[in-house]
Amino acid sequence: MKKLVLHIYDWLSARKGLAIFLMAVLLGLCTQSALRMHYEEDISAFLPQSEESKRYSDVYNRLGQDRMAVFFESDEEDPDRVMDAMTAFGEVWADADTAGLVPDLQVSADAGAVEEVFGFIRTNWPYFLTEADYARMDSLLAVPGYVEEKMAENQRSFYSMGSSFTSQYLRSDPLGLFSPVLQRLEALNPATKSRMEDGFLFTSDGRTGVVLFNSPFGSTESGRNAELKALTDTVKARTAAQFPDLRITSTGGPEVAVENASRIKKDSFLALALAAILICIVLWLSYKRFTDVAWILLSILAGALFALGIIACFKSSVSLIVLGIGSMIIG
Repeated sequence: MKKLVLHIYDWLSARKGLAIFLMAVLLGLCTQSALRMHYEEDISAFLPQSEESKRYSDVYNRLGQDRMAVFFESDEEDPDRVMDAMTAFGEVWADADTAGLVPDLQVSADAGAVEEVFGFIRTNWPYFLTEADYARMDSLLAVPGYVEEKMAENQRSFYSMGSSFTSQYLRSDPLGLFSPVLQRLEALNPATKSRMEDGFLFTSDGRTGVVLFNSPFGSTESGRNAELKALTDTVKARTAAQFPDLRITSTGGPEVAVENASRIKKDSFLALALAAILICIVLWLSYKRFTDVAWILLSILAGALFALGIIACFKSSVSLIVLGIGSMIIG
C-alpha cells in the first residue's frame, strides 16, 4: 500500500498540470455533493441509530417531551385577569405566526372534545370495568336500602347541579356503580393538581394559568425549535407589554434542547478556534515559514471538504451538533 501511494505521488509530481486539474475536479465534486446534503440540528443524532433506539425516541416524544408550556402568573388570585392575558396571547400568536409553525394553538380546552370523550366512555362502561369493579357492584347492591338512598341523593343533587357533565354522569350511572372507571382515568392525568376555569387551565391555587402546545418538530430538532422559541419569546414580550402586572414565562423539552444545542455550538466553536490557534503556533515554530503553514491548513480544509462529500454520497443529512461535538473532542 505504501509503494502504491508513493508511485501515485511520483506519477502526479511529474504531471503537475494534470494533478491540479484532478484536484480542482475532485474538490468541485465534493463541494457540490456537500452542498446537496441537508444539515440539521438534531441533538439526539449522536446516539446510536437502530430500530430499538428509534422506538425509544418515539416513546420519549409520545410521553409529551415535545410539549411547550407558557405560564401566566399573578401575585393575587385573579382568574379573569389571567384569562384575558391568555386570550391575548392566543391573538398575538395568530398574528405573529406568519410561517404557520403552530397554526392550531389553543389557549383553552375544547369543551366539545371533552364531552365527546366522556360520551364514548358513558356508552361503553362495560369495556372499562375490571373483576374488582364487578365484585364492588355486588357488594353495593347487596346493602339493604342502597338503591333508595342513592336515588334520593341524586334527587337532591339535581336541585344544585353544578355542570352539565355532572347531570350526564348521573343519568348514565345513577347508582355510582361505575365511579372507579373515572377514578382510574383521573389517576392517569398528569395534571391532577390543576383546575379548569371556563375552559382555561389553572394551577390549584388559581394564580397561574397555563397554555400547552406541542412542537411540530419534536423535542430534538433544535434548529427549527429555535424558530419556535424565538416566536414564543416575541409573543410573550408583546403580551407582557399589555399585562405588565403578570409574569409570563415558558419552558419545555424543545426549549431546553435549543439551549443545549446553543451551548454545544458555542463550546465547539471555542474548542475549534483554540485548537486552530495552537496548531498554527506549533506549525509556525516548526517550519518558520508562512507558506508552509498555509499549505498545511489548506490541506486540512480540503480533507474536511472531501470527508463531507464522501458522507453525502451515503447520507442525505447530517447533524451539525454531531460535527460540533466531533470538533470539540478533537480540539
